[in-house]
Amino acid sequence: MTSANAAASSFTPFGEGFVNPRDRALFGVCLYAGARINEACTLLKRDVITPRGVRPKLIIRSYNTKGGRDTREIQIHPILKDYLEAYAPLIKTRGKNPHLFPGRHGLNHIHQASADRLMREALQRVGLEERGMSTHSFRRTCLTAMSDIMSDKLLVICQKRVERSETKQSQRLERLLHSVRN
Repeated sequence: MTSANAAASSFTPFGEGFVNPRDRALFGVCLYAGARINEACTLLKRDVITPRGVRPKLIIRSYNTKGGRDTREIQIHPILKDYLEAYAPLIKTRGKNPHLFPGRHGLNHIHQASADRLMREALQRVGLEERGMSTHSFRRTCLTAMSDIMSDKLLVICQKRVERSETKQSQRLERLLHSVRN
């Protein structure tokens, strides 16, 4: 984990609330990849981690998505990569269960209700109000942040186009004035 990312994860409610690598990785997938809790809970090891380490993109299979339509590949954020790398050594020793987040006794996958309980315990640890929070809050936070970033980028693009267009209009006006004078 990079020192900046380590500092960010250990001095935030996220880093303090989720006390073990599995919980940080599980909710990190929701927060940094925008995954729904069921999508995160049902991730397969091979879709996130290879023998060489964490993949650059995680794969959410179509049969685990809300609409069941398309398989999605999502770029892994550097902080999420740190969480997954911290968790990876723990899952390699857990037998043949294909799920990234095994359920009770290492069987199947962790259930949404268990993930919800983990989130509520984390909220209590850091003294945050549970009311109004759900496992879906992480996805909403991710999508809001992405929207803000895209809005900022779109604004910059528009400003550059306006500046270019104003420059071109100025140049045309100068040429027109120059031709009228001559």
